Amino acid sequence: RNAAAVKIKELLLGIPQLGYYEPEHLPEASGTGQGAEKKEEKVVKTDPLEVLRELKDWPVSTDGWAALQDVVWAGHPPLAQGWIRVWSRSREREYYYRMADGKTSYVFSEAQR
Repeated sequence: RNAAAVKIKELLLGIPQLGYYEPEHLPEASGTGQGAEKKEEKVVKTDPLEVLRELKDWPVSTDGWAALQDVVWAGHPPLAQGWIRVWSRSREREYYYRMADGKTSYVFSEAQR
């Protein structure tokens, strides 16, 4: 599964309109010395459904969804530890899944606690 996630990330790096960037590929700030600060490059917020449509096979398990969080939802606000995003095909929107106990919610604020 991890190998598949790595391959998907590699493929998505070649699709600039999706806005996916690995942190090590972001441009470094210029300048040296103690006073120099790194300029933070914003990662473009992806359209999860567009990214998922680019995939040959969608994840079928929570482990599969967990492996693709940084790809499908690049640039989206972080969730609380232990929560992941999953795409609902029937509702055509994301929902949130807590890995520890299987709790699900469509309410973003619940996944931030």
